[in-house]
Amino acid sequence: MALSNEDQETLRQLLLALFGHAAEGNVIAPTEETLHLAEDYILKLDQCNSGIRTLLKSLPTAIIGKGFLKKVLKQTLKLVTRNLSDFQACSSVGQTSLLRTRILQSTWKY
Repeated sequence: MALSNEDQETLRQLLLALFGHAAEGNVIAPTEETLHLAEDYILKLDQCNSGIRTLLKSLPTAIIGKGFLKKVLKQTLKLVTRNLSDFQACSSVGQTSLLRTRILQSTWKY
């Protein structure tokens, strides 16, 4: 199922918040693949520290796991925006850089 225009825009804003300058001008058209990769990325950040884990547990979803992001996309954007420094500090961890590249590539139109 394709993302709605509203979900695409929310996901684009989430990626811009998470990746800052690395995403500017690069996030063109987030897809369902982008959503799944972003979800994997956020789950990796959850492993970074207990603060991120606590923040994610505050989202209105029963389980933080596969499939959670689409259900709480807008709330996740608000959470990340309010706690940007925590998420950006964890995003500099080595395991996330390859995933970040894959996410950005999934938004490019060829």
